Amino acid sequence: MRKTKSIEINGKDYICKELTPGQVKEVLDEIEKANVHILDLLFPESVPCFAVQLSTGKTKKELEELPPSAYEVLLKAVEEVNPFFVALVKRMLAAANKILAQKK
Repeated sequence: MRKTKSIEINGKDYICKELTPGQVKEVLDEIEKANVHILDLLFPESVPCFAVQLSTGKTKKELEELPPSAYEVLLKAVEEVNPFFVALVKRMLAAANKILAQKK
């Protein structure tokens, strides 16, 4: 059974769902395209905006309407129900940083 968490932000309900392996693959495919969203720039150490979209069913436009402090609350809920994906993102960031450090 997929983990879920329901939260309310500014009077709106958000249901965060655990990503399936297929959805994780979709996120990785999107990352490979190097499409960087403004929310990814604001929260570079967090899961990508595309993963938040898949987890919540919200559009980029809906997520962009949230102030950063509210988006941060949503991110934490998405990360809470996706611990395996969060661990994968951390491993990928560590590997990328290691590669960059070696090129200096």
